[in-house]
Amino acid sequence: MSHAHSRRCFLEASLVAGAAIATPRNLFATEAPHLSHALASTNLAASAAPKPAFAVTDYHVHLSNTLTIDQALQLGKERGVQIGVVDHPGPGFPINSDADLKKYIDGLRKYPVHVGLQPVYTGWSKGFSKPVLDQLDYVLMDALTLPRPGGGWLAIWQIDTVVDDGEEFMTHYMPFIEQVLTTEPIDIFGWPTFLPVPIARQYAQLWTPQRVDRIIELARARKIAIEINEVAHVPDENFIGRAKRAGLKFTFGTDSRNEHAAHLYYCYQMAQRCGLREEDMFMPKRK
Repeated sequence: MSHAHSRRCFLEASLVAGAAIATPRNLFATEAPHLSHALASTNLAASAAPKPAFAVTDYHVHLSNTLTIDQALQLGKERGVQIGVVDHPGPGFPINSDADLKKYIDGLRKYPVHVGLQPVYTGWSKGFSKPVLDQLDYVLMDALTLPRPGGGWLAIWQIDTVVDDGEEFMTHYMPFIEQVLTTEPIDIFGWPTFLPVPIARQYAQLWTPQRVDRIIELARARKIAIEINEVAHVPDENFIGRAKRAGLKFTFGTDSRNEHAAHLYYCYQMAQRCGLREEDMFMPKRK
């Protein structure tokens, strides 16, 4: 299975299955941040929050065989949402050189979208020159591809990820999050506080105030925005409130490769509950 296929095509199916086996329906609001967009939308439909008064952008849209640029723009138009397109750089993905990156950027500049990049592995930027990287509107990176102590990577978004001990997992997860937030040239931290399915019910216990505040502290130091992720329903209301009080900026993201692009239920709900305003939202380098 290629990186490009496994990274996201497997993701949504994993989250749907994880939600089915790991969470009773009444856990949605407090203990199930890993619910898929498809399942969570059912729960939110009865009390869907309105679209915020400020301009809204989905900064986490992937073009694919099921979502062309024209389709993404049409969905954005129908839903009153601007589109931000990202793709993965590095081995196993199509963007591996300055020439590749320049072609990707130039190809999207003819459309009214923000142009971003979503690295998967740390150290990714060494393969590109700063002048070309500076042509991007933003870089979004998550911490879902966790290095294993003995080598290799743990894809924590997959349904078959094995995690036996939540606290032990956090002793590896937190340092990696810190590495991403302190060493990687990024503008947005994606999927913040996501937990693998086997320990997702422990969200409130594992995300202690100390761990939450550490992420906020590091993001604030480098002015990294926090993604409110639609498909995973992370971070939770507590995290967003603490981050807002610390002065952090936020983005909305669906991580979509299909018709779910610009479909923002959870993001709007969190914006309403946490009182997010235009000044709380991230603005890309190029407006």
